Amino acid sequence: MGRAPRPPRRRRSIEPASNPYETLSTVALVAFAAVVVGLDLATNRRDWISVMLLVVPGLAASVCSVRRTAAFSALVMLTLTLLYGVSPKYGDTLGDWLTIAAAGVIGVICVAVCRYRLRRERALVEARVTLRVLQRTLLQPLPMRAPDVEIHGFYAPAKAEALVGGDIYDAVESPYGTRLLIGDVQGKGLDAIQAGAAVLSAFRESGYYLPTVAMVADRLEQAVTRHNRRAVRSGQEERFVTALLAEFAADGAVRLIDCGHVAPLVVADDEVHELECAAPGVPLGLADLVGQERAVRRIDLREGDLLVLCTDGVLEARDATGTFYPLLARLAHYTPAEPAVVAHELRSDLERYVNGHLGDDAAALVVIRLAPVGDDPVQGPD
Repeated sequence: MGRAPRPPRRRRSIEPASNPYETLSTVALVAFAAVVVGLDLATNRRDWISVMLLVVPGLAASVCSVRRTAAFSALVMLTLTLLYGVSPKYGDTLGDWLTIAAAGVIGVICVAVCRYRLRRERALVEARVTLRVLQRTLLQPLPMRAPDVEIHGFYAPAKAEALVGGDIYDAVESPYGTRLLIGDVQGKGLDAIQAGAAVLSAFRESGYYLPTVAMVADRLEQAVTRHNRRAVRSGQEERFVTALLAEFAADGAVRLIDCGHVAPLVVADDEVHELECAAPGVPLGLADLVGQERAVRRIDLREGDLLVLCTDGVLEARDATGTFYPLLARLAHYTPAEPAVVAHELRSDLERYVNGHLGDDAAALVVIRLAPVGDDPVQGPD
């Protein structure tokens, strides 16, 4: 059986979608051109007035579509032809025809510039869509909910247009309880994103089936080590990752492993205090330098208590005077409250504190312990 003929491919138009400002800009440019022509007819200052009229295609190229830019270019050339070539007010001089020719050349250039601008805008839109897909692939949308915990929070990149950076987080439901990861990759750019993706991929796999959170941490260490080996072979820099692992076990215990990360905070009985983990370890990717096993700390987090995890972008945020963000004081001010409210107020207050200019990516998770579920929990070793 013969293959059916393929339909001809349609060329994608570079014309933008409807722009609410384009109509207003068109009206303004038409009014501007009408005023210039009126002044030209009322006065004899045609040298500088013709120059003003030649500005119209350039303005159109910066705000309008290709078609409207071409229409304005043709309109200006036609107007100058009628004024200088047909109107009896002016003499038919070589300078007049040179002005008309210049209008035609400028019009063609403006159309080309408009096409280039629209292509660049489309490329930026497509890149932003790609970044949004990448963000959803790397970072799970908040809030996240498991049978035993509820997680609210935010991720705020230092550059709003970046959408994704070196801060990572995720949660995995496993037979041993819900496991939570928050981390910060050293450095910025695509290399940091790749290192973060390697850690997240390893966590999503090992966090489910490995019986202890210490084994999960070891698997993350191996993932960073493998990533660094590949990076060195391809001429990239090695990276390390600060991370904090939390396991909300089915027996009610919370086990923490600190891999050189910011210490967690606990909100209990309307009080906020910093929780020092047992023997904080080195960041992921540097364990071979010390040769020590990572220590696990067990804490008791009651139903309704909040565990707040963040990256150093929150603690190192500065105001106009260079003062660091007082996280403990702010949390004490916003609690007691629901975790969703705490996360929302914390982000809003942080943005006000830095006046919208973060020096580094910032992420925070507000975790609340829910009522225990299940009658036969799978026990995990301390």
